[in-house]
Amino acid sequence: MKTIILIPIYNDRESLTKLIENINSEIEGINSEISVVVINDASSQQIIDEYQNTENINSIKIINMKENRGHARCIASGLKYIFEKKEFDYVIPMDGDGEDRPEEIKNFIQLADQSKDQTIVGERVKRSETLFFKLCYQAHKILTSAFTGQSIKFGNFTCLSKLTVEKMLNEKATWNSFSGSLKKVEKNLLSMPSMRGTRYFGPSKMSFINLLKHSLSIISVFRKTVLIRSTLFIVFYILLIKSNASIITSLPLVLLLVMIYSISNLALRENLDELSKSLDNIHDIDTIKKQVETIPELNWKGKYIYSEKEMRKYWIKQRVTEETTFKKKYKNDPEGLRIAEKKLEDDSGKKFWPNNEICMRHAEAVRSNSPVLAKLWYFWTNHFTISDAQNLPSFSTGAYQREFIRANM
Repeated sequence: MKTIILIPIYNDRESLTKLIENINSEIEGINSEISVVVINDASSQQIIDEYQNTENINSIKIINMKENRGHARCIASGLKYIFEKKEFDYVIPMDGDGEDRPEEIKNFIQLADQSKDQTIVGERVKRSETLFFKLCYQAHKILTSAFTGQSIKFGNFTCLSKLTVEKMLNEKATWNSFSGSLKKVEKNLLSMPSMRGTRYFGPSKMSFINLLKHSLSIISVFRKTVLIRSTLFIVFYILLIKSNASIITSLPLVLLLVMIYSISNLALRENLDELSKSLDNIHDIDTIKKQVETIPELNWKGKYIYSEKEMRKYWIKQRVTEETTFKKKYKNDPEGLRIAEKKLEDDSGKKFWPNNEICMRHAEAVRSNSPVLAKLWYFWTNHFTISDAQNLPSFSTGAYQREFIRANM
């Protein structure tokens, strides 16, 4: 059996390193081929791709996203990547911070061996957060059950069969809520007890606001049921309070309307087309390599792209005129010399050519089909020095960098 552990991560590389070490130690002796796919959700930290003590892990793949999309969409993109690029029987999505305990991976795999391609969820039986958060979480479960008729006691720490992954990738709600989408596409879920672990480093990122958003996202998946139940509640509640109507007794109705408005907005996040195209947000090393295989033509649509040799002609015109004509003609007239040199600079384009080169580079940065090559070009041009003697750089620097640096990338 081939199992892939899917880990979404954002700026938590210390936790990721410890998690991979713990996974390696916990899966020792398991009769399953275990691989790890890490989805780096455009972290500002550098996520390393080499880890020690991984002898029990078949492979570790780091997928770097171009833009940050958030936890649920990061998992959805990971499922899409695994389904299209990897061979597998099960996928185990788990948080990268230690709150999903690697000790329970073997429980998932053992139960998966006994089941017939059924998906397994880890139902939380004990949590490690503060009392306030635990109370809020209980309220979240009650609220979800009351308005959707669904009992959802699990997060993303699950063991998904290949068939379930395929179903989820064909369900637009997956782009908005992992738990809600899984409950929607799979009615017959196996469950096992799961304890919430403690973060390896730093405080939990699940704040009250994030929990509220998480809860409403799940509810939005079943919005038709929510609307029906909400309508019935509003009718019966109005009948109940009509003789004692007040601002206070109207408060539940206001809160209910706010909730309906919120889940309607969150439901707009569901998008099957974006899910289908989610792999476009992945940095592809093969595409990057192709960008530096050949040197394309410049994107510049302007009139002037002169060679370094041609630019020297303009420079020679200025230098010869200054040396042979102006210094004799204005020998005793400094102001006249200054005015004449200023006019000569305009005539020879001393100030025009650098700006022209800047425009070329801007066009390359904005319109280039090879952005990696463009960035390398800019990088290497900052690592060469050019003599500033006799104003030559104003004329030939841009052409030199185009002909001798860019052309030999």
